[in-house]
Amino acid sequence: MNSIELESAYVVFEAYVQQGYYSADEREKAVETYLTECKMLEASVLNHLENGQIVGTLMCAVDRGNLPVDNGDFVSEMIQLRQDLGSIKLGYFGKFGTLPGRECDNVGRKLLIRAVTEWAFIYDVQAVVMMVNPKHVSCYVELGAKIVASVGSTPGLEKAPAVLLVLKFSDSRQITRVRNFYLSDRLHCN
Repeated sequence: MNSIELESAYVVFEAYVQQGYYSADEREKAVETYLTECKMLEASVLNHLENGQIVGTLMCAVDRGNLPVDNGDFVSEMIQLRQDLGSIKLGYFGKFGTLPGRECDNVGRKLLIRAVTEWAFIYDVQAVVMMVNPKHVSCYVELGAKIVASVGSTPGLEKAPAVLLVLKFSDSRQITRVRNFYLSDRLHCN
């Protein structure tokens, strides 16, 4: 464990407390769960900084068949989804959180852009699955995500409803435009 992962875990914990998924006295359990998941997935953690402090974070992982969405309520949906995607390399975006009081939309947008450009290009990921709170579904659907399934609670976060989404980058005009701009910009800089 490094200090960046630990600080990211605390950001997610604070965000989840604010949403009512954890109580304040569950900090150790929540941080341990975050760090265990990060290690198990061999995940990359993207952070957004303001004044040198992490204010937003997003965990990204390549699908190796052991994603958090492979347990519990989404097992059959993930089997079908992998069959439907065929040879498309799948990834996972999860443990998104912003510190309370920060502008979530702006921070989230910046993290998502980094995830679909920098991270996804490095790992050649072409689609991702995400478990999101139902109140955030419309933002992702506007980007081209498809709803796969939903549940009233998730393992480990019994107070957290979740919607399983898949976002195939080539099906999203906005993401295609951002990725093309990123590639064009990189070519001009090299």
